[in-house]
Amino acid sequence: MNGNTKTIQIEERTFLIQKMNAKTSLKLAKTLLAKALPAFSIFLEEKKIKQIETIKENDMFLAIQNCLDTLEDTDLDKVIDTSLQHCSEILPAGTANVLNIDGSYGVAGIDMDVILTLRLVTEVLVFNYEGFFDGNLWRSKFSPVVDTFRQNVKM
Repeated sequence: MNGNTKTIQIEERTFLIQKMNAKTSLKLAKTLLAKALPAFSIFLEEKKIKQIETIKENDMFLAIQNCLDTLEDTDLDKVIDTSLQHCSEILPAGTANVLNIDGSYGVAGIDMDVILTLRLVTEVLVFNYEGFFDGNLWRSKFSPVVDTFRQNVKM
C-alpha cells in the first residue's frame, strides 16, 4: 500500500481507508475546527500539561469522539458522509465503497451498525489528520512563510 491508503481490520472484516484530496480535507477540517475547536483545545492542553511530544492513537480517537459530540446534525452528516466515502470494504470479489457519492451504501448492513460507522469515521479522520495537530509540523511547514512575511512587512 502507498501512503494514501491504509488497511484496517474491524471484527474480522478488512477495510481500506483512503486519504482525502486537499480540498475535501480542508473543507472537512473547517467544519470540524469551526464547530468543535473546544474539544481539541482541551485535548491539546492536556498534551501540553503532560509534556507529551507525540499524540497516541487512543488519545486522538477520544479527541475526535468529543469533537463529533459537539457537531450539529447537518455538520455531523457532512463529516460522516465524507468519511465513509473515503473507505471501502475489501471483499473476495474486490473492494466495495462503504458509501457511494450518491449517498447509497455500497456495503450492506453498515447503515444500521452504529459502532462500525463510528469506528470507520474515526479511522478515516485519524488517518487524514494524524499529523495536523503536531506543532513541529506546523512550524516546519509555515515558518518559512511567516519569516518571509516578517521580512517584507515592517511591524
